[in-house]
Order: sequence, then structure tokens, then C-alpha cells
Amino acid sequence: MISVIIPMYNREKTIERAIRSVLEQKQADGSYFDMEVLVIDDCSSDDSVKIVQKLFGKSVKLIQLNKNSGANVARNVGIAAAQGEYIAFHDSDDEWLAGKLAKQLDFLKQEKADLVSCAISWRGGERGNHELHHKEGPVTTNDLTAGNFLSTQTLLMKKEILLDTKFDENLPRLQDWDIVFRLSLRYRLSFLDEVLVYQYPEKNSISRDNKAKGCAVAMLDEKFQSLYEMNKAEKSKFYYHLGTLISSKAYYKKSLLAKINFKAVKALIFGR
Repeated sequence: MISVIIPMYNREKTIERAIRSVLEQKQADGSYFDMEVLVIDDCSSDDSVKIVQKLFGKSVKLIQLNKNSGANVARNVGIAAAQGEYIAFHDSDDEWLAGKLAKQLDFLKQEKADLVSCAISWRGGERGNHELHHKEGPVTTNDLTAGNFLSTQTLLMKKEILLDTKFDENLPRLQDWDIVFRLSLRYRLSFLDEVLVYQYPEKNSISRDNKAKGCAVAMLDEKFQSLYEMNKAEKSKFYYHLGTLISSKAYYKKSLLAKINFKAVKALIFGR
């Protein structure tokens, strides 16, 4: 069985689309997956809960938190409640494409991996439609020092790898990069280069919170280097990416001090 975890906060306009895209997932033989869908409501103040109860009833398991605690807490609550052998994460404002789970589960077994991700397409927003792709196959810690390409709503994994690795509840942003980086230190990750998720940017999305991003960057700067001894090339890539996240000349300079990085030189001279 697959447990699908969906944190929810004030998503009355998008939660139906998100849940339906999960419930409509079929296996290769056309049958529906044996799954449970756990919607973890983070104290929504709109009609999100009423919509879930009215439209989906017993088709989903609704868990309501006692206080607003953030998506990372909601995901960890979902992990603790999950009964499936596999866990997949979804976001309450996004959409899975038909066949996502079937293709990812087959790929996970084919690759003998513990976790698989996939390509994603952003629909609309400030940048318009665009996609995130990566080389198909194994993903290493070295790959992730240069930035993250494994977004939370694309992840399917064995539940067992989450027994001692949870979402960092103190991290205000970049939670996907953080957890896959830590998992990569111990488990086999792989990437399926096919768009299987649509992401729809929302005005109240945490991804738009620049103050939270700055805080998260500082936290990950310290955390990642305590967990993984980066070589000079990795440090250069790592610092450069941190610089791009918050437009920081200080991080571009650190990138250059680690190893000459022409992207960092260009960013320092022309800005980014």
C-alpha cells in the first residue's frame, strides 16, 4: 500500500484538484492503487476542511492539528500515521498527472532505489510555464551540493527510510532540499526524467517568503557542512547556489574562495 500525505492550509480553491489527481492514479493494468490518502489540516480558517469532508468523505483520512504548526510538522504527523509500505508526498495546491505513481513505483524497483523523484512543470506564475529536468538515474549527495531538483510533491519512497529521518520542523523553507540531502547520505535516490507533476504557484505560498528563505539558507549552510565533508569543488557549487537563493555577494565570494567559479565571478560583477 502507498500512503499519500498532503499537508493543507487554506486551500479551499485547490484542494479538490490535488486530491482527485491522487485518487485517480491507476496501475499499469488499469486498476486503482491500494492507497490511503492522509490530509493533514494545519488549522485552516477557510472552507478547506468542509470541502474535503463533503467531497471525499471516507475516501481520505483527515487529521486536524490543534494549532497552526507549519507544513513540516504536518508532514511528520502524516508519516507517523501512515500505514503503507511506501510514502508519497503531495502539495494541496498542485496536481499529479495520470500514471505518476505507477511509473515511479516501477522505476523505483527497476533502479533498486529507496526514493525516486521526477521532473516537474510550473504552470503560470511570474515566470510562466517552465519545467525542471535532470539527468535520469541515480542521485548522489555530490549532485545535491549544487542545489535541489527533487521537489517534495514529486517524492515516492520506502517508508522504512523515514523511520529515523523526518522533516526539520524548525526549517522555515527549503525543506525538500534538506530532507533529500540527509537521505542521500544513507540511501539510494534516483530521478525519473518525466514530468509527472504540475505545480501552480500561489500568492500565499511559503516559497514567496524571502525572510524565511534567508533564515533557511543560513541554517542549511551550517547543517549540510556538519553532515557532509565537501571538497573544494562541492563547496564552490554549494556557496554559489546559496548566493543565488538570496542574491548574496557574500556567498558568491565564499564560492570563489573555495574554487574559481566563473558563474560566481559573473554574479559578483553583473549581479543576478
